[in-house]
Amino acid sequence: MARGAGVALLTAGAPPVPAEAAAVVLDCNEGGGARVALIAGLVAESPDRPVLAVLPHRDQATRRAALAAGARRCIPNSALETVLPRLLGRAGAATPAAAGRSGDLSHGR
Repeated sequence: MARGAGVALLTAGAPPVPAEAAAVVLDCNEGGGARVALIAGLVAESPDRPVLAVLPHRDQATRRAALAAGARRCIPNSALETVLPRLLGRAGAATPAAAGRSGDLSHGR
């Protein structure tokens, strides 16, 4: 989990999401079908916690499937560096006090 940010960053073989994570950023660059299933499970487990999928901008099939599974937003790899800090700031996840508080990350979906 990103220390002090309240965000769990999940890559291949990642451990379970800590309960205190305010948001989940999921690497969907590989294993699209398994990652989409993981999104659905994360959303079912904690519907108020946003799940953001990171994937190649040309992978429209995984993008559509991730959104259908409940991802709040899909972020192309090329935009991650600029988009993610802005989204986390909007959610209030940039401060430890925000852990456990949900934010609206659905803008620009």
